[in-house]
Amino acid sequence: MKKRTLFIVAFTLTLAGCAHLGFECPQCAIEGFDPRVVRQPLPLFPNVFVTEGRLVVDQEPIRVGPREVRGGLVTITWALAAGSPDAFAANGIVIGPGSHSEQYKPKCYAPEGSKGKVFACSFRPPAKGQVKYKYTINVLLDGKVLSSLDPNIEGAY
Repeated sequence: MKKRTLFIVAFTLTLAGCAHLGFECPQCAIEGFDPRVVRQPLPLFPNVFVTEGRLVVDQEPIRVGPREVRGGLVTITWALAAGSPDAFAANGIVIGPGSHSEQYKPKCYAPEGSKGKVFACSFRPPAKGQVKYKYTINVLLDGKVLSSLDPNIEGAY
């Protein structure tokens, strides 16, 4: 009985010690994330966060496929936090040449009325095969250019 009690006390102290390692994350739990608080990533609507002056996108890579094609195009729309001091630069998203450059004709733009918080890009995917496009995210924080981020878009068609 004493060994079991000692084990329970040691286990409890170990768990309590883990709580004081300096990690502050009110949404984090040892059981996983809370789906009521964190939304599932949507391939056509990635969010871009500015965290301590650095860019973070909620999907890397963005994965698209045939079900994301509408009218022969894939359109991805990135968003920054509403009410924040950050905004997309004039070249907010730049999609670089991909593995199927003959099919690759991106058009990137800030939708009318977005006030710098939203940027969209449309491109024609190949009829068949896989693609990988590197793209660049360019954001201003209080008018100052932040270091860009260069994640990927991947697709299988």
